[in-house]
Amino acid sequence: MDRPDHDPWGILAGLTAMVTGPTSFGIVRFMLGVAEAGFFPGIILYFTYWFPSYHHARIVSGFLVGLPVAVAIGAPISTALLGLDGLFGLRGWQVMYIAEAIPTVVIGVITFFVLTDRPAEAKFLTAEERDWLVNTIAAERRATEKVRTFTLCRRFTIQKCCCWR
Repeated sequence: MDRPDHDPWGILAGLTAMVTGPTSFGIVRFMLGVAEAGFFPGIILYFTYWFPSYHHARIVSGFLVGLPVAVAIGAPISTALLGLDGLFGLRGWQVMYIAEAIPTVVIGVITFFVLTDRPAEAKFLTAEERDWLVNTIAAERRATEKVRTFTLCRRFTIQKCCCWR
């Protein structure tokens, strides 16, 4: 399965509310970092499965613009949640972590069932849209594979061989 999954991220974010000291905080935050580490490269790779290359810059920039927008919207919400100290017998910071984990887990579950690994499997596209997208991306991949690429090491090896002649 290639698609990104938010569930471990959301669960670990929610578990942050259960920390009892510096050691448990460090462990949970480390595990959260492990869960987050693959998200960004994974989503960029996932975009290549779904969007023709001439759309990649626009799609990635739209995704990146979402980050500061999320902070701008999320910061006041987080601040308000911190003010709910005592709700359900929890501290405000615990309420904040749990409240922020819930939509992440819900969206992760929905994403798991709605998004597919490849456009060919997408039930939410019409047959015409699916065929166009699959054919367009396949044609781009074939064109890319025709172009010969060299590694840096091979480049210097070939140059060295050419100089010997």
